[in-house]
Amino acid sequence: MLPQSQRSQRLSTGKTYRAEKKEKKAQEQERKRKREEDTQDVPPAKKKSRNVCRRIKQKADAERKAAEWRSTRSEPDFGDWDKKEKPKITLPLRGAEKSS
Repeated sequence: MLPQSQRSQRLSTGKTYRAEKKEKKAQEQERKRKREEDTQDVPPAKKKSRNVCRRIKQKADAERKAAEWRSTRSEPDFGDWDKKEKPKITLPLRGAEKSS
């Protein structure tokens, strides 16, 4: 039989071992629970159909071509037509002629 000091040491190490094991198990369960919560928040990724992918690609292509066309197009030169003085049109008023 073991002396009292060794026996108590063995029991205490067993208790710490069990306590550590319980703590480790609790941490693992907490990690699992958090992982499950995180996966519930994110909806599963739905694969896009071939038509949707094609439409997205066509739209991007059209936008790229439009941007390219806009960059090559030069602005029309209107000159000073809008800055010139416009002639004032004066119409004789009938009433003014009679009164004078």
